[in-house]
Amino acid sequence: MNFALFGLYSNDTSGLQGGIYIVLTHGITSSILFIFVGFLYSKYHTRSLNFYRGLIHTYPAGVFFLFIFTLGNVPFPGTGGFNGEFLVFSSILNYGWFYASIIFIPIIVSAFYSFYIFTRVSYGLPKYMEFF
Repeated sequence: MNFALFGLYSNDTSGLQGGIYIVLTHGITSSILFIFVGFLYSKYHTRSLNFYRGLIHTYPAGVFFLFIFTLGNVPFPGTGGFNGEFLVFSSILNYGWFYASIIFIPIIVSAFYSFYIFTRVSYGLPKYMEFF
């Protein structure tokens, strides 16, 4: 959401359009991811990530949709997040490379964090299947 604020305060039409686009796509993808978490909670009755490991073994279709919406949550090309963040990033480049490099760091950190959580939840052996 910091990109949306950067876009809204960039005093550029492409930055403003990108900020609004980020807000709309973030609302859709985050809502779907929260619905998915609610579905998992209603099925397993726990919020501990240790019990969600190996979800590909029990719910492969859910893992597919989780992957698609995780890609939508990070700025991956072809998704709404990429379009909005590209517009904001191009408008921030008008102010200089220093500001653009500072706001590029959260993109990388959020992508690593999102994919780390996705792989931890989706793959590996479930907790009840481990012996040690």
